Amino acid sequence: MKLYIYPLCALLLASPGLYAKDFSGHRVGIGMVDSGYLPKNVVLVEYGYEFNRIIGVNISGSSYEEDYYEGWLKYDGTYARISSDIGYTFDFNGWDLKPYALLGMIHLNESNTLSNSSTTEVQYGGGVRATLDFGGYLDLSFKAMDLEGRDGNESSLTIGYKF
Repeated sequence: MKLYIYPLCALLLASPGLYAKDFSGHRVGIGMVDSGYLPKNVVLVEYGYEFNRIIGVNISGSSYEEDYYEGWLKYDGTYARISSDIGYTFDFNGWDLKPYALLGMIHLNESNTLSNSSTTEVQYGGGVRATLDFGGYLDLSFKAMDLEGRDGNESSLTIGYKF
């Protein structure tokens, strides 16, 4: 029985070296947002950094302009978001997959023909990011927040490159 312990210990000690991969790095992307509080199909720009295979941070933003009722009612707005994603990056042969939960803050600034508003809210949700070995990634996420009088749900699809 003791003869099996030594090869098993050697295998366990060698395994981290065989599968060690650096999951940290910067990434940039562009995508589309669909939500109840923004006009349809708003383009977003994002920057992210992965600290390791578990924790990452995202910064994204967008600006938009929309006309309603033949130009009588105009909306102009911006939003900025910072969030952290926590999940586990699964390493497959040639690509990685990270399902994650996210928690962050979003700042909305909107003006229209009738009023101006600005709010900062907590945003939470989840998503999944697939990254190919050459650096390209695809991220699908769903987020929610509590907005008074409006739907605070959003979904986004982002494509980009991880350095």
